[in-house]
Amino acid sequence: GDIGRGLVLLLVGLRLLALLRSRRRTKTATVVVMGDIGRSPRMLNHASSLASAGFRVCVVGYADSAPPLHITNNPQISIRGIPPPWKLPRSPKPLYLLLAPLAALSRMFSLLVAIVGSGSSGVVLVQNPPSIPTLLVARLSTWLWSGAALVVDWHNYGYTIMQTTGAPGAAVGAARLYEKILGPLADQHLCVSRAMALDLKT
Repeated sequence: GDIGRGLVLLLVGLRLLALLRSRRRTKTATVVVMGDIGRSPRMLNHASSLASAGFRVCVVGYADSAPPLHITNNPQISIRGIPPPWKLPRSPKPLYLLLAPLAALSRMFSLLVAIVGSGSSGVVLVQNPPSIPTLLVARLSTWLWSGAALVVDWHNYGYTIMQTTGAPGAAVGAARLYEKILGPLADQHLCVSRAMALDLKT
């Protein structure tokens, strides 16, 4: 119908604008933690390195504890906090399956607002896990808005973490498929270990 055609035209228009922005990427970067910023030394090291390379950096994540002084005192680095995630009940499982999509949508909206609001048109660097909704939101925001390059720093797989939390098998399977599809869509990849890098290639 008319609504569907209008939506397609809007998405095509946004994608074209993002492609134009990608041709003039600036030295700006958004580092997405999706965890406690103050307890994420690897991602803060990335932020510090980018700032030293001349990038204006915005760190997005949960501002539960204060980052170290070399981050907060750096004029090239800003912090953008997002609301903490919902705490999902492990049982009964039907309630988990009902609330999990709502929690993901809430995180998705908060993260999208933060990434777009950061104004980065150079690089968006995300930590994985969590993959839901980080990979989807980061990829869509760069494809349809900023034109920035998406870089994923792989610490682990999100679905394997879900297995340890007692999540239902159906949810774990869906998360594995989600990660398998969206992970390769990133422009560049970093890995916490050589073993992780080799596993990604298989």
